Amino acid sequence: MKQQPVKFTFCTRAEAQACRALVKGIVQVVSQWIVRQQLLDDLDLLLTEACANAVRHAYPPDSLGCVEIAVKLLPGKAVVCSISDWGEGFRQCPLDLQKPIPLCPPEAESGRGLYIISNLVDKFAILQKDNKNTLRVTINLGSEAWAASA
Repeated sequence: MKQQPVKFTFCTRAEAQACRALVKGIVQVVSQWIVRQQLLDDLDLLLTEACANAVRHAYPPDSLGCVEIAVKLLPGKAVVCSISDWGEGFRQCPLDLQKPIPLCPPEAESGRGLYIISNLVDKFAILQKDNKNTLRVTINLGSEAWAASA
C-alpha cells in the first residue's frame, strides 16, 4: 500500500532561540518517520542554517518578523522542506541553484550557510512570490531510511 505524503507547517519569530527550538521540535516529529540518525542530524543542520540566514538577513535589526518551515514527507522517497520569510529576500529571484555552491573566502565572516545546505540536499531552489522568500530543498531517501510503518 502506497503511503500518502505527510505535511507539517510551523511558524515562529525570526529570532535565534525561537528558531532553534522550532527546528529541534521538527526533527523530533520527523524522527517518527525517518530512522537514520545521520539523516536527522543533516536535517537539523540544514534547517538551522536556513533559519539563521532568515534571522540574520531577512529583517532589519529592530523589526519583528517570522520564519515558516513547511515539511513534506514522501514516505520511501524524499523529504521536501520549504523555509520562508517575508523580509528583504534575495536580489535575484527565482534562483535555481545548481551544485556546487562556491565556498566563500576563508576570511569571510559569513556566507557558508548556503554552501553547507547545498551539500546536504539533492535539490535546492530559492523562490520569491507575493513578498514571501522561500528556500526549498529536497533530500532523496531510500526505503531503508524510513520507519517500517512509513
